[in-house]
Amino acid sequence: PGSGKTFMGLDIAYHVAAGTPWMDRKTRQGSVLYLAYEGVGGLVKRAQALRQKYGDADVPMYVVPAAFNLREPAGRQALGGVIAALPDKPSLIVIDTFARALMGGDENSAQDVGAFNAGVAALIEATGACVLILHHTGKDASRGARGSSALQGAVDTEIAVDGKSLLPTKQ
Repeated sequence: PGSGKTFMGLDIAYHVAAGTPWMDRKTRQGSVLYLAYEGVGGLVKRAQALRQKYGDADVPMYVVPAAFNLREPAGRQALGGVIAALPDKPSLIVIDTFARALMGGDENSAQDVGAFNAGVAALIEATGACVLILHHTGKDASRGARGSSALQGAVDTEIAVDGKSLLPTKQ
C-alpha cells in the first residue's frame, strides 16, 4: 500500500486513452476501462487531475466502480454488460486491485487465483484488450507479490512499483 501503483495505473491508462507516449514509449490509442474495486472517489479525482495536467478532458477513459466477481460467470456477464455500454471496446482494462477483485476469494489459493485468471482470459478473449492488474507485494517486498504464484505464472509482464521507481520483474 502507498507504493504508487494506482498512480502508475492511472497514468498508463490516461496515456493509452490519449494515444500519447508513456515514459517515452509509444502507446496505441484506445479507450480504457478502469475498474475501481477500491477508493472510487479518490480515483475519479485523480483521473480528473490527470486530465487537467495534460490538458485533454475528452480522452476515452472510463473509471467504473467495480463489484464484478470474475471468478464466476455472473460477474463476467455483468462486466460484459458494462463493456457493451461503452462507445468502443476498451483496448486497456485496469483492475485495481487484485485482492479486492477476488471478491472474497483467497489470494493464497491456487484454485481461486486460477478461477480469476480464467475470468481475465475470458475478458481478453472477448475484448482483445490488454489487462493491467494492480496487486500488492507482501510484507517483504523482495519476495514479490502476495499470494499464490498462479497469478505471476499467468501474467506476461510484471512491474514492481516502489515510490517513484518502476522495476520490471518479469517479461
